[in-house]
Amino acid sequence: MKQSVIDQLDELILELGTTNSGFETVVIDVIDDVVDLIEQSILIENNIKALSDLGYGKGYAMQEQIVRGLVLELKALPMNVVYVSRISEKTDSNGNSIEAPSLKTKWYNMVNGNSDLVIRTRRIGTNYSRSATDKRKQYDREQISDPKILRILENVPGVFPRQATPASKTTTNEK
Repeated sequence: MKQSVIDQLDELILELGTTNSGFETVVIDVIDDVVDLIEQSILIENNIKALSDLGYGKGYAMQEQIVRGLVLELKALPMNVVYVSRISEKTDSNGNSIEAPSLKTKWYNMVNGNSDLVIRTRRIGTNYSRSATDKRKQYDREQISDPKILRILENVPGVFPRQATPASKTTTNEK
């Protein structure tokens, strides 16, 4: 490894935050791998085989500090941040197969706690289905000032409250 992933991420965030790059959105694809790369970087830099080798939770604390710092630095950027994560199949206590984020709960909660929406996307043949599964708050269309983002969000069921449909007029034929 020529440069630690931690150093690379620091350089990228500094560049995005200090230059007028013209970018409106940064996409972390996939956050699961970024968390793993941060762990790998800590292992290599400390010449260890597992985070627990640092003792007293130091390795885990380092990883948490770095991931939390990454999420907060991305949140502070003057642009949209999109985290992409995988879905994994798990079995519930009744033996039923369920979908769940593959990102460990600790990291999912950290990312989700600093995100406005969680949108589940699934490829079905050549099409995609999308639905909002978690929201920080209830959003209204008028709150979204970026027309590109609004156009995307309008195509995701569950993002905005359902618009009331006007009551249909009923007509009766009297004889």
